[in-house]
Amino acid sequence: MKKECFNENKVTFAFRYILCHHCILKSGAKIRLFIKNMNFLAHLLLTHENEDWMIGNMIADFISNKDLHSLQTGVREGVMVHRQIDTFTDSHEAVKDSIKRLHPIFHKYSPVVIDIYYDYFLARNWRRYSKISFEDFCEKIYDAFERRMSEMPLEFQPRLKMMMDNDFLQNYVTKSGIQFTFNKFQERVRFPVSSAQASDVMMVYEEEFNEEFNVFFPEILLFLKKKQEVL
Repeated sequence: MKKECFNENKVTFAFRYILCHHCILKSGAKIRLFIKNMNFLAHLLLTHENEDWMIGNMIADFISNKDLHSLQTGVREGVMVHRQIDTFTDSHEAVKDSIKRLHPIFHKYSPVVIDIYYDYFLARNWRRYSKISFEDFCEKIYDAFERRMSEMPLEFQPRLKMMMDNDFLQNYVTKSGIQFTFNKFQERVRFPVSSAQASDVMMVYEEEFNEEFNVFFPEILLFLKKKQEVL
């Protein structure tokens, strides 16, 4: 029996920073869409105990390989850890199962949709994966960003300040914040469904996505623990 979707008509500020995460390149009749990481919450939680790594994680999408040498050692390691997190995530079977479920609906956008979904489920399961409260975590992250703003790429600084002004991490907690994210996403790409439907799909398969997330996340935590031991 086909599941029915429902609509939640609440709109709050979410991840406005998503707007700078899209670059469409045309080559003949083909259009290649590159969408950079959108799972900020996961990246920050995975590296927050090493502030240099956390900074590197946050700026990784704005640093080219030729600029890596200009970063201090710990921040440079954080950029590389960000990339390793992405590789681990993309190859994980639970993540692949989540993406496969979405592919008939979202097609090539399925991986980025899962990034958004999984940060929601991380916020939902926060006490399971963090020793500090979500509120204290947000305060810690914002404090670090304020102190080290000058280390951020210049083009990124205004966007990060805007995100912090709008308390962007808190929006990972709300379903309405997820819907607003898809609203902004739809403004920039040819998204195959409406923003309301995108958030509805998450709730229709909430149990399945939550289970897959909770298979994946303990394993990436273990992966990062081993990385820390080596470095």
